[in-house]
Amino acid sequence: MQPHTLEERLSHIKKFRELTGSQIPWLCDSMNNELSLGFGGVPNGEFVIDPEGTIIRQRFWSNPLTLRDDLTHLLGPTSAVTPPQEALPAFEMPIRNIAHGVVPRITLPGNLRPVPCEIQNSDFPAYAKLRVEATADLIGNKRRGQIYLGVYLDPLYRVHWNNQAGKVSIKITAKDGLEFSSTLLESPSVDASADLDPRMFLIDAIQNGPNHQTFHAEVTYTVCDDANTFCETVSQSYEVELRADRNLGSRPGVFMPEMFARVTELDADRNGRIEKDEFPKDRSTLYLSHMDTNLDQVIDADEIKRFMALFNDGRGFESPLNDGAKRKRP
Repeated sequence: MQPHTLEERLSHIKKFRELTGSQIPWLCDSMNNELSLGFGGVPNGEFVIDPEGTIIRQRFWSNPLTLRDDLTHLLGPTSAVTPPQEALPAFEMPIRNIAHGVVPRITLPGNLRPVPCEIQNSDFPAYAKLRVEATADLIGNKRRGQIYLGVYLDPLYRVHWNNQAGKVSIKITAKDGLEFSSTLLESPSVDASADLDPRMFLIDAIQNGPNHQTFHAEVTYTVCDDANTFCETVSQSYEVELRADRNLGSRPGVFMPEMFARVTELDADRNGRIEKDEFPKDRSTLYLSHMDTNLDQVIDADEIKRFMALFNDGRGFESPLNDGAKRKRP
C-alpha cells in the first residue's frame, strides 16, 4: 500500500516492528524515493557496504542464502549460525472477521501503467488510498484508452467500509483537453453491511492536448474502525497526472500473490513437501529464499502456512487469484 505521507511510512515501519519484535535498524526513504533511486530503483535490492562506504556486493533481488555466502567469503566462517526463524521470530497477522470477496471484480486490460496520484487535502487520515493506472495507448501516441481507478483500504488503520452509510464515489473534474466516458463513479451495492474489498472503476478517456495532462479526483467514502469506536465519512482530493511512473509498483494484492498463490501446485508427488527438483529451474531461489525458514532446501507444509499467513489479514492468498487483469501468470 503506497503511503501518502512520510508519517504514514514511518507508521508502517513501526507497525511491522511491533508485529515481529524486530530490532533491525530501519531507514525510511523520502516521499520522492531519493535513496531507492540513488541505488538504482531495484524492486528488492540487496547491497553490502564496507566500512569505507564502498558498495562491494549488489543484487537486483535480495536472497538470504547468497547473502550468507557473501558474508562468509568476506568475513570468514562463523561457528554460531543464527537460523532465520530465530533472527525474526514467527508472528501471526490477526485475522479480521469482516466480509471479503463480496464485491465482483471488474475485467481490467493488460497494458495498464501506474500514474502519479497526489493527495491534496483531507480532514481525516487517508483510511483508503486511490490507485490510478492508465493504458499505454492513452498515455502514448494513440492518445485514447482507459483509466483504472481503485480505492483500497489501508490495513494500517484497521477500518472497514460502512455499506449502510453509503457507497464509495469518485467525482472527476476534467480539464481542457481531456474527455472521460464518465465523471461521476459510484461503487456497486453490497449485501454485506461491512467489507474489506477494494472498489474498482474503469472508464474510457481521450487526450486532446499535450502530454502529461492532469485531472482532479475527489474520493468520498464512509468507514468504521474494527472495534466500532468511530465511523467517519471522508472526502479526499487528488491531482492525477497522466504519465507512467514505474516507481509506483504494482497494485495492492497483486505482485506477491502472482508469484506465490499457486506454490502448492508445485508439489508434484503430493507428499506435502516441495523438493528443490520440483521448482521451476529459474524460480527455485525465489521460493526458497522467501519460504525456506530452516534452510533445508525444502518447503514443508508448516513453512507454506506460515508464509501465507503474512497476507490478506491472515487468510493468505486467494487461489486461483483473480484481480480482473488480463495477464500471463508466471
